[in-house]
Amino acid sequence: MNPAIRCISLQPDAAFHGLEGWKHMPTAIVPEIYDATLADSNLTVKTEDAYRLVKRAAREEGLLLSPSAAAAVDGCFQVAASLDPQNTPYS
Repeated sequence: MNPAIRCISLQPDAAFHGLEGWKHMPTAIVPEIYDATLADSNLTVKTEDAYRLVKRAAREEGLLLSPSAAAAVDGCFQVAASLDPQNTPYS
C-alpha cells in the first residue's frame, strides 16, 4: 500500500552455508508458499561475514547473536549502506 516500503529477500550466498534455517533458493527445495515475486530486491549474505559479525557484536556491543541473526543484521547493514541519506524520511 505504501510505495516507500520495500521488501528485501536475504539468502545465503552458497548452497553449502552455515546459516541455520536459511535457504539458498537456487539449490533448495522451494516451499509451495514461497513467492519470489514479493521481494523488491534480493541480497546475499556470506556465512563468513555473519560469523565475523557474531564476534564483533559480542565484543563491541555485548550482544550475543546467533549466526543466523547476525546474517540478518548484515543484510540490514547492506540495505543501510545503499540508502541515499538525502532522500530518507528522517533527513
